[in-house]
Amino acid sequence: MCSLARFPDILDESGVTVCQIDGNVQYANPEFLNLRTYTDAVTDHPTINLPRDGLVHPKIASTAGTLLLPEESSLLERIEDAWFEAGIGRILELLDEESTVLKYPARYLRLLMKSVQLAIKYTVAPRYEEYNSLAHTERERSPVVCISWHPHSLMIAVAIRDDTVVIYSRNSNFTPFLKSKAQRRITAISWRPGSLSELAVACSAGVYLWDIDRQNLTSRPAISTNARLLRGCYVTSVSWSPEGDYLVMANNSNYMTVWCPDEMRKVDLKNSGGGISQVSWSPDGSKIIACSNSHVVRIWNTSNWMSDLWKTSGGQATFPVWSADGSVVLFATRNDPCLCRFNFSTDPQNSGVQAVADLAFTKFGDDYQVGGDVTGMTWDPSNQYLAIIFANSPLVAVFYTKTSPMFSGLTFSIKPGFFIKGAPNELPTSIAFEINFKQGANLTICWSSGRLQYFPIVSNLSKSRHSSSNLSGYRANSTGMSPF
Repeated sequence: MCSLARFPDILDESGVTVCQIDGNVQYANPEFLNLRTYTDAVTDHPTINLPRDGLVHPKIASTAGTLLLPEESSLLERIEDAWFEAGIGRILELLDEESTVLKYPARYLRLLMKSVQLAIKYTVAPRYEEYNSLAHTERERSPVVCISWHPHSLMIAVAIRDDTVVIYSRNSNFTPFLKSKAQRRITAISWRPGSLSELAVACSAGVYLWDIDRQNLTSRPAISTNARLLRGCYVTSVSWSPEGDYLVMANNSNYMTVWCPDEMRKVDLKNSGGGISQVSWSPDGSKIIACSNSHVVRIWNTSNWMSDLWKTSGGQATFPVWSADGSVVLFATRNDPCLCRFNFSTDPQNSGVQAVADLAFTKFGDDYQVGGDVTGMTWDPSNQYLAIIFANSPLVAVFYTKTSPMFSGLTFSIKPGFFIKGAPNELPTSIAFEINFKQGANLTICWSSGRLQYFPIVSNLSKSRHSSSNLSGYRANSTGMSPF
């Protein structure tokens, strides 16, 4: 079985990997990173300069409720200060401590608030606190939360730590900033297929569906006229149907929600086996994979909206990715780190979950470690390169993959590729392949320093290979039966 231990060694430990040309990984001096020296494949791509305000994470004192207040302030002034300091909870605490008339009503309201919070924690979203802690750790580590390439044009959306989404496009001085007071704790973003301007932003309030007017040169579009809220409870994952008519979302509850944004209707589909953490719609529209917080994985068939339940031996399934034709889905497991493939065989003996690569913790030399808990995974549209990043690892592992149709079914192969490493003290935090890159593959990497890197994988044969690929004429089929 393929494993990280079989990867080739890093040839230049002092340099930064900048691209791969004809199978050879190119390195550059960290102080002089000029990609044009090696290739002009991405010279027309937008230059990404993140706003400095978004890179600075506000530090909030852990003892916010004990800030000093002037002794001469009246009770009304202290209530006002408490409201701006920590909200209604701090006001009730203040009344409980200092008010004689409102002491007991405030105490009862505090107990009621705690009861409601516990009910939400243990019934609505059983894994909310664990997910929130993990999300908070990731935010502290990286200025960039997530990125998403537009499926039809050279445009990329970048969600940064201050809950702002910035849109960068080719040959445009117009850079929209999507921000709202209620758009907090962004977890995922996804462009709507078939649209040039609609972007789904998953956050703690649900999903904001932004419509960016390219004719209106306003850097901050008004949320009242440019966004709709699809309400949910701390949405952690979203995925569009191939034609863009439906949006599926997960929020760590036992239900996944399918929205029809145009009609503002939704259907909740129940999943047993633990709260749903991640969902992904297949490119052919026929299936949805729903990964739970346990070892249970459900595959939904959109033709009849029935599901099959499967169990993994390696624990929770994370970061599912599909092949371009929807015949193969890969995901990582958390407890026993490995890369798994779901086999959609008509033969019951051959169908199920199969481990294809060992992702166990591995050391390379004295300075590099890779493997363990997967924090991101992406598969390029040609299904030749699979990139994976890991917690606390400075390396991006790129596997070589291949899918081939045969009379007995579809074959899948994977073998070790190469490592990508950044500048000293940089960790990769988010990755995504560009969807419409014609010269090979373009991996976009967000580093913990706030640097966003284009990593093109090109060759002299890339144009002829991709033009002859059967994927060039591929068109997604209909989503299937309506869930409504």
